[in-house]
Amino acid sequence: GKKMKKIVGVRFKPVGKIYYFNPAGLEVKENDRVIVETARGIEFAEVVLVKEIDDDNFQICLDTGHVAVYEDLDLAEETRRLGKHLKVMHAHDNIVGPDIHLLPFSGRIDWKAYAQALKDIEFDGVFNMELVIPDKLPLHLRENMFRHVAAIGNYIINE
Repeated sequence: GKKMKKIVGVRFKPVGKIYYFNPAGLEVKENDRVIVETARGIEFAEVVLVKEIDDDNFQICLDTGHVAVYEDLDLAEETRRLGKHLKVMHAHDNIVGPDIHLLPFSGRIDWKAYAQALKDIEFDGVFNMELVIPDKLPLHLRENMFRHVAAIGNYIINE
């Protein structure tokens, strides 16, 4: 039969948004209380959904900045590990600690190694630059900044 992947949906607040995780082999069921490591640290959550999905339909959005906040994760390695399931990239740089959405090449990510990993897995999904653009920046400068950000994104995916 088809290979299936288990996913777990959890809520951090009683009527909050559902966040999905790989249970990493743990047996969990709905209404279980779990501890989840997120970009904001260790958080308490309630399992609201346990589902197995067809491996062919399992797709992942990877946030480069969320990987960068952890000292022990390597973005290129994680990109290769996710391989064909990786369909959307939220790209921005970061430092260890808070998620501050830095411009690529401004934080700790090795963008050359990451670009090579994208080539290695033949990434053909959505590459989205996820940055903080200052609201107070005058419009003509904001437009220039968007062009600059697009050029950086093109450089990363075509390097």
